[in-house]
Amino acid sequence: MAKTICLFSQKGGAGKTTTAVNLAAVFALLRKRTLLVDCDPQGAATGIICTIPQHAEFNLSDVLMGNVKIEKAIVQGCLNCLKVIPAPVDASIEYRLKLSENANQTALKKGLAGIKDSFDYILIDTPASDWPYIINTLTASDYVLLVLKADYLAFRYLGKSIDNLHIVKKRYNPKLKPVGVVLNMFDKDDQGSIRVLHSSQKHLSKWLLKTIIPKDPLIGISPLLGKPLVVSNFKAPVTQCYLNLAKELMERLR
Repeated sequence: MAKTICLFSQKGGAGKTTTAVNLAAVFALLRKRTLLVDCDPQGAATGIICTIPQHAEFNLSDVLMGNVKIEKAIVQGCLNCLKVIPAPVDASIEYRLKLSENANQTALKKGLAGIKDSFDYILIDTPASDWPYIINTLTASDYVLLVLKADYLAFRYLGKSIDNLHIVKKRYNPKLKPVGVVLNMFDKDDQGSIRVLHSSQKHLSKWLLKTIIPKDPLIGISPLLGKPLVVSNFKAPVTQCYLNLAKELMERLR
């Protein structure tokens, strides 16, 4: 049965999407049956990892609103073992209000429950502040991976993200567990990044993952190629970091 992991950060620009798509691709390369659920209406993860996003008949909006069964929204990703549920395309305020009013906080959880046996890992990419989607993802997840940008403001904001996680856990998903915090966009030549690393090591203790994702221009180029970095440039040094991150997560989840 699949382990469902939500990538979470309420601070925009933390790099959740690039982390999600590269982790999903690594799991698939390791021959793990992987599903990536794109819960961000911006659809960046879908655009990077999905082979035919423009031809997808259904998307996450249809699943959350109960219009189709979740199986019909699953499409092929860029690797054999990788499947995708495309991002919700209807991001209008009317749709969001309707989603909130219908109180569909468990819609995604109910949908994923029926397909968990078909996958080894389900990764969920989340928006920074769109609460109907965030609540659905956290309610549907077994674990949460916090993505922390190596930036002073992001580190200060981490406490608020953790507080909100506690609220969602208490109200909607008591079984939700933290799997760790990954430090992202680390710049070894920047004093701010170094201070965040030291503070994280001091205050986050065992929750800080050993693997650190460096700041690398190749990560920004990969969306232009329409593939995750680990697929478009497998030999890049930063690709090894994503490989190490996936293996570290797999070890923790055992």
